Amino acid sequence: MDRSKFIQASARIRVLEKKLLNQASYQRLVESKSLSEALHILSDSVYQTAIHSLGNDRDYEYVLKQELVKTFKDLYEISPDPGPVDLLSVEYYYHNLKVLAKESMTQQDLETSYVSLGLLDIKKAQDLLNNHEGKIASKSLSRAIKIVEEAMAIYEEWSDPQDIDLYIDRAQIQRMQELVDEMDVDMFRDYIKAYIDFSNIGTFFRNKTKVMDLKFLQKVLYDGGEIPKKDYYDYLNAELDSDSKIFTQTKIAKYVRRGLDVFDEKNSLGQLEAELNRYCMDLIKQSKTMTYGPEVIFSYGLAKEMEIKNLRLILIAKANDIPSESIKERLRDSYV
Repeated sequence: MDRSKFIQASARIRVLEKKLLNQASYQRLVESKSLSEALHILSDSVYQTAIHSLGNDRDYEYVLKQELVKTFKDLYEISPDPGPVDLLSVEYYYHNLKVLAKESMTQQDLETSYVSLGLLDIKKAQDLLNNHEGKIASKSLSRAIKIVEEAMAIYEEWSDPQDIDLYIDRAQIQRMQELVDEMDVDMFRDYIKAYIDFSNIGTFFRNKTKVMDLKFLQKVLYDGGEIPKKDYYDYLNAELDSDSKIFTQTKIAKYVRRGLDVFDEKNSLGQLEAELNRYCMDLIKQSKTMTYGPEVIFSYGLAKEMEIKNLRLILIAKANDIPSESIKERLRDSYV
């Protein structure tokens, strides 16, 4: 990838970075007394227009979705190459394919579950999938329908709802790997490897209490992480913990240790997800010293995603009168 193409785009991103919420902003939001007060504080930011359009404070999810959509629209317009943005948006694209499959199978209206970033014509996909109406307008839509139909066919054969998610998740990771190979950027390789590793670790421990065999692990684990998929097979009949040798020499070792230590204590994998976010935040902070490059685009996008996740956490907590201390324990780090 030609880094020089990103000189102007990187300069524009540096301006947007100054509008990201910092730790002081999060502190004020966490210490607010109510959902209404939190939204009032947040209205003094880029979220202002969407907040002022709310008829009910509890409709805050609209504010977050609007900002997410705007962020990706801006990034696609700014970036001279869609690759760094595609690497982020691919997760939403495949999330929509899961919703599409489940909507078709259950005949339920799952409209509010879609995250529309403009990458998938959801209405056309619904018509094609359910009624076989219209013509395939692009290769990407044809590919999307093919993935959904194959996932549904597997479900119909085995009657396991998990198979839909497994099949589409695997397609998502394959697409992410394709994008990373095309761009050939070290940061992106580290990102996808960690994404796969944390997914595999979570899957292994989530099923720890079940009877797992080799066939099951081959089905649910992914190739491409820093930790080879086959290394997990040795722990079918042995104890796997944070001190196990498959973790200790990896780039994510200290993050895995913190996540699994909490799992041992509370039997919850929530901290493991938090540690993936912490690793990613540490990873993208490397781009702050880069003058320009695709990493700058990607890092801002990921930082914005984490900001929105933090806000969702805070606003849900305020809507349900959850104490401030509990919120602080779960907040992700700030990029700025």
